[in-house]
Amino acid sequence: MEPNTEKMEPDTEETGRKKRRMWDIRPYLAIGTTAVLVILICIIMFFVFLRFGELTAGIRALGHILQAILIGVVVAYVLNPVMMFFERRLQQAFRKRITDEKKIRKLSRSIAIAGAELVFLGIIVALLSMIIPQLIISVEQLVMTLPDQIQNLMDRIQAFSRGTGPQAGIVRELITNGTDYLEEWIRTEFLGQAQELMTYVTSGVVGVVKTIFNIIVGIIVSVYILVKKETFISQLKKLVYTIFPPRAGNRVMEVLRKSDDIFGGFFIGEIIDAIIIGLLCFGVLYIGRFPYALLVSVIVGVTNIIPFFGPFLGAIPGALLICLESPIHALYFLIIILIIQQLDGNVIKPKVLGDTTGLSPFWVIFAILLFGGLFGFLGMLFGVPVFAIIYYLIKRIAEHFLRKRNMPEKTMDYLDFAYMDTGSGKPVFYEEDRQERHQKRSEQTGGTLKKLFVKWKQKKKDKKE
Repeated sequence: MEPNTEKMEPDTEETGRKKRRMWDIRPYLAIGTTAVLVILICIIMFFVFLRFGELTAGIRALGHILQAILIGVVVAYVLNPVMMFFERRLQQAFRKRITDEKKIRKLSRSIAIAGAELVFLGIIVALLSMIIPQLIISVEQLVMTLPDQIQNLMDRIQAFSRGTGPQAGIVRELITNGTDYLEEWIRTEFLGQAQELMTYVTSGVVGVVKTIFNIIVGIIVSVYILVKKETFISQLKKLVYTIFPPRAGNRVMEVLRKSDDIFGGFFIGEIIDAIIIGLLCFGVLYIGRFPYALLVSVIVGVTNIIPFFGPFLGAIPGALLICLESPIHALYFLIIILIIQQLDGNVIKPKVLGDTTGLSPFWVIFAILLFGGLFGFLGMLFGVPVFAIIYYLIKRIAEHFLRKRNMPEKTMDYLDFAYMDTGSGKPVFYEEDRQERHQKRSEQTGGTLKKLFVKWKQKKKDKKE
């Protein structure tokens, strides 16, 4: 009986292996999990598009709640290079007199933060000291000259309407209809909406006060961020490697470093470019004796931070201000802004910014319109670097999959790309495809002609017989 038992054991093990193979559900489990994830992502995307307005409204509400923190983060990020500049010089100076390295770092960091914040506040005070007095002068001149200008305009219209030509009748009819419409609008709509208008004005004043308060709190927050900068960076790295495995964590950190390069290069370059354009505009307007040269130049320089559309946004209020004094100077100003914008786009900005974003002009316009439509002025300001990061991520993911399939990674390699040969796994280009098709056509044409020739000879032979 023992030999039979020994013979049965291998059969039982083999049968068990076959049953395990038959009932191995791991591949089906992976497929099912993938299908469930795809369905969940589709459902989430559906509800995102369905409730897109509510989602953006929620993001705006969250932005208003965290406005002071966001301002502090932005101020700290912008002032970090200035602080580092002061800190390096202070450490070199303190090492000659102090031996305690910890004390040197603490003292130099404190003084560097104070210096960076003073530079920031000094720039704000300088801009306000340029803008506010000019605005006050402009408003005073407008209040003093506007009644006379309106009276002159009305005198000209009345003098023209007293004429005998057909144009005079049209003008008289327009004046009558316009006066009736204005009286009706004041009586029915303006007086009825006065309470609502006062509510809007009150809410606007409250909003301005809240924004000023948030800016003050944000500056205080930026000080704490700069003091604990290394701690926040270490916590971020710790969190990344806690959530992700090492290889994925390395990729996330690489993306964060690239994001820092894009944001830092973009905003520092835009600020430098805005200063250059503001000074260039002021020099031209001052030499040309334009009114409000300082105020208009500050507006043009500040709005120039917005890519592509910034110079035009700054030109509109500047032209209106100059037009109050001299319409012909306003026309000259628009021509000057057009020339400066061309000089900035073709010479200055490429030298200052380089290729920090990696975006073509088409994608820059696309990003400004998209994020500006979603988030307003802040979307226009931050849209380009945010979209540059999204573009970089999509590019990296596409290159990863192309590398796994042994396909070209460079975009221009696909200019003459026809298709991928599934047999050899190599790309086929248009020239090779044309040659291959031409060869096939030649072979088909040659084969057809050969068959026709054979048939013709056979018929000729049959006739002779």
